[in-house]
Amino acid sequence: MRLPVETSLAKLLSAHTLPSQSAEYLAKQLSLMRELEQQNAQNSRQRATKAINKTKTTPEFEIGQKVYKVKDVLGDMEDHKTPPKFEGPYIIVDHAPHNVYKLQAFPHRKNIE
Repeated sequence: MRLPVETSLAKLLSAHTLPSQSAEYLAKQLSLMRELEQQNAQNSRQRATKAINKTKTTPEFEIGQKVYKVKDVLGDMEDHKTPPKFEGPYIIVDHAPHNVYKLQAFPHRKNIE
């Protein structure tokens, strides 16, 4: 707890007042640091994207090839540890833009979109 004398003297000390010039300088420095960090983060994202896309290839399948499809959803009676990861085989029947393929089940000849 402070004494009334300490409270009255504390207002006169210069350490409690910041010159507005220093605050403005600090604000400019912080904004500059933020801009540089944003540019650095953008450059880092671009370098990572370029490195990842360097070895990425899009598979091109032809009509008539046999393929397997990744199983997205587990069945009611399957546990999460031992289900098969792929379903198939399927035969590619048709090809559309953007890597969209029409598949037909190989043994049963059932159409799947």
